[in-house]
Amino acid sequence: MIQMDRDRSYLLRMYEHCERIEKAKIRFGGTFEQFADDPDYRDVICMNIFQIGELANQISGETQSSLADIPWRQMYAIRNIFAHAYIKIDEKIVWDTVVNDLPKLKARLEEVIY
Repeated sequence: MIQMDRDRSYLLRMYEHCERIEKAKIRFGGTFEQFADDPDYRDVICMNIFQIGELANQISGETQSSLADIPWRQMYAIRNIFAHAYIKIDEKIVWDTVVNDLPKLKARLEEVIY
């Protein structure tokens, strides 16, 4: 039960980071151009994606297996790119993640948590 409680806490925090990204889009603007032109906007988005990836890596293998439709490995991989700058971060890929992937992740997390 403790593991399940811990995982639920991490999933909830991931959901909250998705919400922060949505709020940033409202505050800073919802276009790629606004994102690309504003370093503060990019920082907010990238830090929240980084946190999602970090939390994804903390989820137990059992929970990851039971939620196999969530791309755990890819979320942690993007966290590593942000953290270690193995390659220059491609703003278009980050924006694509924000627009296409994070809404799906948030909806899935909502199903699991609530």
